[in-house]
Amino acid sequence: VLALPAAPGLAPMRGAGDEAAWQIVGKNGRINAAAALAGLPQITLPAARINDAPIGLGLIGRPGADEALLDIAVELAR
Repeated sequence: VLALPAAPGLAPMRGAGDEAAWQIVGKNGRINAAAALAGLPQITLPAARINDAPIGLGLIGRPGADEALLDIAVELAR
């Protein structure tokens, strides 16, 4: 299992506007697209909060290991 940030930084604050949101969308693709394009299972879990903004943890599994990745996510969420 590969663990990595679910996003490249903090989520934009509510009311920050469309420009801030689209900047994050573009950066997120750089992190999350590789697993999707490779056909690898990926799941994101809430991990912490910084300045009241959520921080996520992304987990990527090997091909066909969807259920194993879910089992790991359940254990981490406890």
